Amino acid sequence: MSGLRRFWIGYAILVASYIAGSIGMGFGPAVESHFFPVRVDQIVDRIERAPGNAMCWDWSGRKVRPLASDNLDLFIRVNGGEKAVGAAYAADTGDLWKPSSAPGLGPVRKRYCTRLPPSVRTADEVLVEWTAWYPSGTGLWRFSTDLPDIFSPGMDPPAGQR
Repeated sequence: MSGLRRFWIGYAILVASYIAGSIGMGFGPAVESHFFPVRVDQIVDRIERAPGNAMCWDWSGRKVRPLASDNLDLFIRVNGGEKAVGAAYAADTGDLWKPSSAPGLGPVRKRYCTRLPPSVRTADEVLVEWTAWYPSGTGLWRFSTDLPDIFSPGMDPPAGQR
């Protein structure tokens, strides 16, 4: 086999490897989050406005993989307006969401809260969208898991405060 022919075979293998790797990195996170989820059967209930302009909710589900989320994206939307960045914290301890507090496998039920922007009134509708990010089992990428949206309808203020 001539040196030029070996070069082109090696080049073809390199290009094929690059294409396969790009496809894997592009579709890998979506495939992993769809076919190998970390959490299933998720429900949000007992949504309440709390003192100090906070909103709290119970989040439950079943954890089926032993991964700890390394990040949480939480966005607050008031009356359908622009998204504002927020943070979730455990209602019982006040600790922010963090990987070290990840629950074990099996059923999970936990109460979380977030602070609402100071301008939010009780009459305002509030939607909280949150997404947990996990490192893959292979360590090659991160994938997201959308958690159930949290919606608090606006409450009419008392007649004397309108």
